[in-house]
Amino acid sequence: MLSQKRLAIGLLRLEIENVRKRGLGAVRSSVLCLARGREASVEPCSDCPLLEFVAPELRNQTLPCLHIPLNDAGFTLASASRPSDPKVCEQLVLTWMERATERLERELAEEQQGRL
Repeated sequence: MLSQKRLAIGLLRLEIENVRKRGLGAVRSSVLCLARGREASVEPCSDCPLLEFVAPELRNQTLPCLHIPLNDAGFTLASASRPSDPKVCEQLVLTWMERATERLERELAEEQQGRL
């Protein structure tokens, strides 16, 4: 579990930098995606380090990461009601990634404290 959290933290940090530099691209172009640049069936999303952020009933979707709630209103990249402005979506994703990184870092520190 610790190594999965470390992996997710590292990938989130890389993706935050990528989005800040290049903008929000396609999901499969993200460093977070294990199937980056490949056909959808090559790498199962069930191994994705972000799967814990997806509701259990949506984890079997083709791209479950599109169903991660990005804010308290429940907006996801798959939402029909998501903001249509790409910059607003980009900011939602960046804010979520920063919060997710902070959460995982706290959880990791707590788990490491418990093992000492």
